[in-house]
Amino acid sequence: MELKKLVVRVASLTGLGVILIVIGVLAMESRPSPSTNAATVLKNETKSMSEQQQSLIAKQPVPKIEYSTARDALIERTKKFADPNKIGYLYMFAGNVPIGFYVVKGPVVSLNTYLTPDQQLVRGYSGGTSGVDYVVDAPDIDGTYGSKSDSEYFFITVEGIYVQSNQKYAYFDQPMKLTVQPLLVADVKK
Repeated sequence: MELKKLVVRVASLTGLGVILIVIGVLAMESRPSPSTNAATVLKNETKSMSEQQQSLIAKQPVPKIEYSTARDALIERTKKFADPNKIGYLYMFAGNVPIGFYVVKGPVVSLNTYLTPDQQLVRGYSGGTSGVDYVVDAPDIDGTYGSKSDSEYFFITVEGIYVQSNQKYAYFDQPMKLTVQPLLVADVKK
């Protein structure tokens, strides 16, 4: 008798569990999923921002300029560094302390500057389809691969010394007077 009551209770509980699961599934179907909510919010926010931007543009249009002094500065810089004999003066700093002074031939150059493209197209296969072009990293001119740090740079001194660094620096096309001596000074042996 006890066993019969136990079986009936388990069956009742099992039936109740199934009913609760069905109710849960129906409730979940009746409300949007979190991703649907996020997409709706994003769509509404994007629309709101676009309307705000259009309102600001109408009230404060971009002025039409007749002349660009920024372009003048870029043109002047280009002309200065087009000279293969250009001499510059580089003051290197660690924090606010001058640690180096160099007379430089030419410009300071980022290590992310290349003579060849840093990407190339290769023909490959995709899902059984041949003849698909993919953009991949190209080897450097020396045949190696890898990226360089955005903060690193190099320059060549007038003595032919190669200097590579990630320190802050100031570059001038005329020498400046330091009020303190730099910590590093090139000892050029001829």
